[in-house]
Amino acid sequence: MRPNTLAEAVERIQAGASRDIMLAEFVDTFNLAPTSAARYATIEEEPALTNDERLDALVGALAEYLAKQHRLGRVPTWVSGSARYLDRPWPQRYHYYDYRWSDPTDRRL
Repeated sequence: MRPNTLAEAVERIQAGASRDIMLAEFVDTFNLAPTSAARYATIEEEPALTNDERLDALVGALAEYLAKQHRLGRVPTWVSGSARYLDRPWPQRYHYYDYRWSDPTDRRL
C-alpha cells in the first residue's frame, strides 16, 4: 500500500522499509492525486528528521521539486529549514558530462 503523504513515507523508511521503494511509491501517490490541492496536501506536513542528513535533504528537495514542477503555487515552508540542506554536494563525484567540473582535455564524450 502506497504512503499517503511524504511524512508517512519517511516514517516507513525509519521503520525499515526501502528508501527507494517508499519514495517511488510516494511519487505515485502524488501524481495520482486528482487536484493541485490534493497534491499539496501530500507534501504539506513536515516529515520527521531522520538523523540521516542526506535523506533529510533529499526529502526536502523532493517536496520542493514536486511543488514547482507541478506548479502548485506554493512550496511547503518546512523545505527551507537548515536541516534540509547539506554542507557539501552529494554525490561528491562529478560526472564527465558536468562541464563545470570536467577537465577540458577529457574526450570521453
